Amino acid sequence: MNVKGIISICIFICLLVVLGYLLINVYMQRHVIKLIISYNSKTDGSASIRNSLYEANPQKRYLSIGFDDFRISDWTTIFPLFEEYGVTTTYNRVARDRTLSRLDVALLDTIINTGNEVGDHTWFHVDYIFNDPLFNGQDPERTEGTQNVYPLNEQMRTDRGDGKNVFGFDLTGKVTDFSDYINGIETTWRDLSDEECQNIRNLFSIYRDETGILDTLDKLSNKYLGTVGKSKGSWNEETHQYEGGIFTGSKTSCNHEIWERVLEITKAFYQDQYDQNFTFCTWSWPGGHRSPFGYEHDGMYYYDAEYTLLKNYMAQFPSSMYSNEDGAPKIRSWVQVLRDAGYRVSHDIICPSREDGVSLPMMSKQLIYNASFSRKDALPYSTNRTVHYLAIANDYPESFFSSTPPQKEKLLKCMMTVGYSIHLLKRCVRIPLME
Repeated sequence: MNVKGIISICIFICLLVVLGYLLINVYMQRHVIKLIISYNSKTDGSASIRNSLYEANPQKRYLSIGFDDFRISDWTTIFPLFEEYGVTTTYNRVARDRTLSRLDVALLDTIINTGNEVGDHTWFHVDYIFNDPLFNGQDPERTEGTQNVYPLNEQMRTDRGDGKNVFGFDLTGKVTDFSDYINGIETTWRDLSDEECQNIRNLFSIYRDETGILDTLDKLSNKYLGTVGKSKGSWNEETHQYEGGIFTGSKTSCNHEIWERVLEITKAFYQDQYDQNFTFCTWSWPGGHRSPFGYEHDGMYYYDAEYTLLKNYMAQFPSSMYSNEDGAPKIRSWVQVLRDAGYRVSHDIICPSREDGVSLPMMSKQLIYNASFSRKDALPYSTNRTVHYLAIANDYPESFFSSTPPQKEKLLKCMMTVGYSIHLLKRCVRIPLME
């Protein structure tokens, strides 16, 4: 066969592959729309969020079931299966675009009108903003203001006396072996260059984001919170604060500074794009992009070099943008920020944590709480063997969860929100349904 013949065959095969993909894509979208029409026909068709109330049976225990990521299999497999058996669940959506399409709205209506809930699975599925609050991307050679650089170059590459750095990493180990997200740094901790140290700081700093996430958050903040411009490069030496984007008014570029604003723009986004009565109930921790850093001491891990702040989700940090009534900086944990924003259910977040050394370094989503119950009704999964349940009582009193007597009052309906973009749907078509 000559070269022209081979080229023709290759082109023909490529055309078949493209055509096949387009047909599958069209089919899957039509199938989802068909499901939407089918299940919405059972409801009143209202797009508004209903305040449903359910009676709590004092003789029963309650389990919350949730599915993360809004995969296509949720609509082709899980949704019709659960509908068949009359089981409701929570679909936790990742937000990626600044608008909701007609398909997004239809999916929201389907979930809500059939008695299910939509949960918040963050923007872009990144968790370092919440897991690594002190990363600020500051360069020790060009620090903006008087901010503390975290972590320092010498903290990463200096021997603390036992062949490890202050984070407990063997200095002879390759940096890439300690995190799936530190790519391209094949050197050991001891041999890190200044540039490589800065690359690591940038990797877990939202302020130094180069993937478009910060740009999106800035635009959402400008639209819904009245800020202007971009965060990056907006430091003002006279006012000693940032004056652009989501970091406007902040005196540091630490990840935790924008905690409240991320939730504020999330709520405003769905009220604008879907329903003005929107509010979230559930927040689901995303897996993945987080750093391995925590000051190690006697097998435990801390956020600070003085070993006073355990690396867990109850750790509190002072905001430079939000104050208490007395004018003092508001000191809060991520769990408290969620609580203040109206969230009542969360998983993969409850204390102590994945990484503080008090429990095994594993996902702690085996414990789910519902604030409509009392703390006594929180349900640990039978598979859980590591969460120190009493730590909840020690750090947060009964009143934190609810003043409601155990299993006696009506449950608050999980008011929901969230969407599913065409862009994400097209991406999910490429993912095997078994995932």
